[in-house]
Amino acid sequence: MEPKLHLDLMTNLYKVTSVAFSPNGTQIVSGSCDKSVRVWNASTGKQVQEFQGHTDWVTSVAFSPDAMQIVSGSDDKSIQVWDTLTSKQVQKLQGHSFKVTSVAFSPDGTQIVSGSYDKSVQVWDALTGKQVQKLQGHTSGVTAVVFSPDGTQIVSGSHDRSVQVWDTLTGKQVQKLQGHTSGVTCVAFSPDMTQIVSGSDDKSVQLWDVLTGKQVQKFQGHSDWVTSVAFSPDGLQIVSGSNDKSVRVWNALTVQQVQKFQDHTSTVRFVSSSCGETLDDTESKDHLFQQQTQIIDLPWYSTLDGWILSSSNHNHLMWVPHNLLKVLCHPLNTLIISQSGSLSLDFSQSKLGTKWIECYTSQNT
Repeated sequence: MEPKLHLDLMTNLYKVTSVAFSPNGTQIVSGSCDKSVRVWNASTGKQVQEFQGHTDWVTSVAFSPDAMQIVSGSDDKSIQVWDTLTSKQVQKLQGHSFKVTSVAFSPDGTQIVSGSYDKSVQVWDALTGKQVQKLQGHTSGVTAVVFSPDGTQIVSGSHDRSVQVWDTLTGKQVQKLQGHTSGVTCVAFSPDMTQIVSGSDDKSVQLWDVLTGKQVQKFQGHSDWVTSVAFSPDGLQIVSGSNDKSVRVWNALTVQQVQKFQDHTSTVRFVSSSCGETLDDTESKDHLFQQQTQIIDLPWYSTLDGWILSSSNHNHLMWVPHNLLKVLCHPLNTLIISQSGSLSLDFSQSKLGTKWIECYTSQNT
C-alpha cells in the first residue's frame, strides 16, 4: 500500500518545534515558536486547547501518563505544567540557567526530567514543583532527555557527542555511550529497556546495549542531521526524522531501511509512533504522526549561534546577533524579501473567506 498522509495539522506560520501523542493516541500536543502549547484531536485535526504562558519559543512538550497534564519546556528557561481539564498552569519549574531543550514525565507521572543548554539534567517533583536531582556530567548543552519505561533510568544526549545513562534513585551516571562524531540530537529507550537509540548531527542513527554500553547497530541513509528517533511499540523497528526532509523506518535487527516517507518540504523536527502495530511497507502512515517544522518552505535555516545557512547547500549566508535572530529571521519577515526586487502573492490557497473551514480535510483511510 502506498503511504498516505493521514492528518495534516495546520497551525500558523510559526515553526512547530515538538509534538507528542497522548497515551491513548486520541490527542496530539504541539509546541511552537509562537510561544504556545496546543492540543489537537488526532482524528479530526481540530485544535481543542491552547496554553499561553511562555515568553519565548516552546522547545519540548509531553503528556503525563494519565493525560491529565502536559509539560512544556522553553527557551525562556522555564518548565511549565498544564492541567488538560481546566487549561490552567499548575506548576512553573525554574532552575535552569539557559534554555530548556527537552522535557518528559516519568512513567508513573510523579516526576519530570528536563535537559538544558546549561549542560545539566534536572529532575523535578511533578506535584510540588521542587527540584529533586541535578545530574551533571555533560560538557556541552543537553539536547534530549527521557525516562526508561520503568522509571529507574534516564538517558540524555548532548552536543558533547555522548549519550549518558543515569540511575534515578542515586543520581549517578551508569553508562556513557560514545560513538557519534558530532552532537547527539535525540534519544529513546526501547520498550523492553535493553536498548537505546540515538540520532546525531553526524547523520547516523545508532543503537546501543544498555547493559554493556556498546554500540550494536548503526543505521546510515540520511543525508543530513537526524532530528528525532523513536521505537515502534514492539521494539522491532526504529523511526527517524531528519533535516533531509525524510522520515525513515528501520528494522532494528537487520539494519535494513524498510520504509521512507518523503512528503515533507522542510526539516522533519519530530517523529512519534502511536499505539499500534509494527510499521512496515504494508501499513499506512496512520500509525505515524510527522509534523513539518515550517508550513512555508524557506530557502534558509538558522543555527543557534546566529548563522543563516542555505537549505540547499548549507553555505553560510550571513550572521545575525543572537538577540535579533528571532525577530529578523522570521518567516513573516523574510517572506517579503525578494532577490528580484519584486513580490508576487498567490492567494489561491488562502484560508480567508466564508468557506475557510473547507480547507481542513481528514482522510480516514
